[in-house]
Amino acid sequence: MKNPPFFKLFRFDPEASLEVFSSNKGLVWAGYPANIASRLTDMGNKITTENYYEVLRNPINPKALKFRYSLLGKIPNPDYVDRAPFYLTTTEIVELTESQFAQSFVMYDHKDDFFTIGGKMISFKRKERTIIYPPILVTEKVYEGLLAENPGLNICRPIF
Repeated sequence: MKNPPFFKLFRFDPEASLEVFSSNKGLVWAGYPANIASRLTDMGNKITTENYYEVLRNPINPKALKFRYSLLGKIPNPDYVDRAPFYLTTTEIVELTESQFAQSFVMYDHKDDFFTIGGKMISFKRKERTIIYPPILVTEKVYEGLLAENPGLNICRPIF
């Protein structure tokens, strides 16, 4: 069975003549799996905080939009109503990252006010959340290999 192209492994063996490697020793991830593995090890067993915005807004009325945009370009909206209000009277609460929140503000030259993408902003709150990443998961074989290479390592015995 052949590995998919994004799961290719490469052997890294600078001292091939000095040591004989087991079948998995010295393998290095490359490409997309390497990015995932790197993130797992970087974030494993750590606590981080992130800021976000909770926005209360009146959503845009889909019937007030004359055109819709898709991959095919500008398409006439079959549900368009000429005198429909631009915003709905209902409210919604959405969570936006700091970047999404900043990018949601648009100002047009022909108006004195600003426009927020997605709806008419009523209020917003800047919030912070704590994310606790779990420890890295390993197989029993990897765990035993870790202990074999580092006999004095003080780590808990996992349940397999």
